[in-house]
Amino acid sequence: MTSSTATEILNSELDLVPYRAEFERLGRVRIPNILKPEFAEEVYAALQKAPWTSIFQLNGQTASVTSQDLAAGSREDLVKLRKQIFTETLKGFQYSYMSLKLKDANDAAWDNNQVLPALAAFLNSDECLNIGRTVSGSENICSLTAQATHYTRESFLCAHDDVADHKDNRLVAYVLGFTKDWASDWGGLLQFFDREGGEVVDSFLPTFNGLTLFRVPQWHSVSFVTPFARGSRLSVTGWYYGEETENSDDPASASV
Repeated sequence: MTSSTATEILNSELDLVPYRAEFERLGRVRIPNILKPEFAEEVYAALQKAPWTSIFQLNGQTASVTSQDLAAGSREDLVKLRKQIFTETLKGFQYSYMSLKLKDANDAAWDNNQVLPALAAFLNSDECLNIGRTVSGSENICSLTAQATHYTRESFLCAHDDVADHKDNRLVAYVLGFTKDWASDWGGLLQFFDREGGEVVDSFLPTFNGLTLFRVPQWHSVSFVTPFARGSRLSVTGWYYGEETENSDDPASASV
């Protein structure tokens, strides 16, 4: 690809002003058509080829397994791992999905157009930081982190508020969607709750080329993706920070 600057990647017709009021009122908002359509399609194509790593918690610690190792494992091993992942939910917080650090796409043969490094550069640009500042009203936003995520059958992210066990200065969470033709019956919904263990107050269907922003802290989850789901729930997610952080695209941090 030749597109690399924020001007060439960001939708030039965006008007962020209407979304500021909704964010102020609800603490969350979705902005459609955030990127130029051709660039969004290039990102989608690159994510389809990515070498994903499955991440989850075991005994309260982050664990990971590469796609290659999962494919090489026996059925007995996979059933055992699945049981361990589900059992961990009884202890409290748990997640299970696939992750990719955007920096791992640098010079990658499967991303020979270097679309993901271009996306990473855009996400760290002033133009992208200004989206967070404008919509949230948080003028002290000064950095952003990112990781790509892939939810497939039996993936999930238990309810959390993005602040427990984290000492960094997260102000706003974001989800940049690259999911096509997703059905609500398949699960994978970004759900918001009025309190810990409370009622669902809002729910967002996975989308393509849409940017979801929500204030931190806020209780939310990604609902269990059903065994009959077809397709991939793809996104790039992370947080806007009020101060510099070294926690860039850390898969140990839960991400929608």
